[in-house]
Amino acid sequence: MRFFYILICVVFVTITNAQNELNSNLSAKVDQLNNEIITYKSSGELNLAASALNKLAYLYWNNNNTDEALKCFLQSATINEKLKNHNGKKFLYDNIAILYSDKQNCEKAQEYFIRSLKIVQSQGNKKVEIKSLVNLAVSYTECDNSKEAISYLNKALIIAKVLNDLKLIRNIYGQLAENYEINGDSQKSMEAFNFFSTFDKYVRDLEQKDKDQAHNQHISELANKTKHAEDVASEKQKALDNSIIQLKQTSDSLLLVEKMNEQQQEKLKAQERALIEKEARIKLANRFRNTIIFSLIILLSILILLYRQFTQKKKVNALLLEQNETLKQQKNKIEKHKDELEQINYQLNLKNIQILDSITYAKKIQDAILPYEKTIREKIPNFFIFYKPRDIVSGDFYWYSEKNGKHFIAAVDCTGHGVPGAFMSMIGNTLLNEIVNEKNIDKPSEILKRLNDGIVKILNQNKTKKDIQGDGMDISLC
Repeated sequence: MRFFYILICVVFVTITNAQNELNSNLSAKVDQLNNEIITYKSSGELNLAASALNKLAYLYWNNNNTDEALKCFLQSATINEKLKNHNGKKFLYDNIAILYSDKQNCEKAQEYFIRSLKIVQSQGNKKVEIKSLVNLAVSYTECDNSKEAISYLNKALIIAKVLNDLKLIRNIYGQLAENYEINGDSQKSMEAFNFFSTFDKYVRDLEQKDKDQAHNQHISELANKTKHAEDVASEKQKALDNSIIQLKQTSDSLLLVEKMNEQQQEKLKAQERALIEKEARIKLANRFRNTIIFSLIILLSILILLYRQFTQKKKVNALLLEQNETLKQQKNKIEKHKDELEQINYQLNLKNIQILDSITYAKKIQDAILPYEKTIREKIPNFFIFYKPRDIVSGDFYWYSEKNGKHFIAAVDCTGHGVPGAFMSMIGNTLLNEIVNEKNIDKPSEILKRLNDGIVKILNQNKTKKDIQGDGMDISLC
């Protein structure tokens, strides 16, 4: 145990020393930048002063000191306003707005986002204007003003449609769906979400098409390289064949010349045999030797040419085999990937069918527990039921019972929708039947109290207030 305490102390001292070293380095950088800012301002070099302020702001920002970062950006913005540097002002206004958003100061964040938007609009860059409008809309969304967010998103959508930028259109529809939902307009939220889904699928298809086109282009380039290599090899083979033919023609010419020389020599021998017989033999020997040497040189040259051609052809064939193997591997990978995708798609479809069948059967069970309209109409002629489950099964239900001459009617909205909501509706229906029909309780306040206790007990929510979840239901009981 004593050793453990010593170890903790050592680790603590090490961490403290490292932190002190980090703080020392940060302090040194801050002092250096502050000195540069003072120097540049005093010498009238405002551009360099603004640049140093931006570096200092990012240094503070990266070390989670947003207040000092904000001060530096504001000072830099003032300098850029004097210099009429519109691009610099736009960049700084965006950063200032983001910092105010981090500090939950919605009014200031929106003020600087609007300043940035005005600069972009004056420059006429529509794509950047869309991004500025979206930034402003996000700020309003974070500040619980979805109505203003929708207004700016619709302005951005109009420009994005003019530019035909499908990705921006998709993203804007996604944010519109979110804000319409927050604003309580479910119909427009669903319309925006449907547009988002359509554009998302189309953009994904285009991206996949681009990938396929790039892959096909790569395969085509490999095929062209292969054909070029084959053409080069063919040209070299033709050149080699021509060389062999020329060498053969040269050899034939030499033989013809040699034959003519022999004939001439025989004439000379006949005329001067007695005088130059010995000289003729020597010349014949020398000529034979030279012929052998020349023939050997020609043969060696041919062998060298053949060897070079064979080596080059071997290299070309090896390159072709390597490229063919690469193409084969890529083809196998593509086919394997395709098979995997088909298998995954099949499994997803199978799971989807199984889940849909289960939910559909659950709907039959849920419909069976709801009271018959005929039973209600016999006791209460003038009534109607508006019941439209969102996801096949519903988290809402209606309930009716008659006990001891009294009629009980309830409309209930359970937490969640779909399958989770359906489970809650089953619990609520069962508890209401138990409280009214079995325990004969007819006082509404007591019924609701018993219902609340039952739900808490069933959902195991009776531990502590901290552990209680938001699961339950809203009910109107008559």
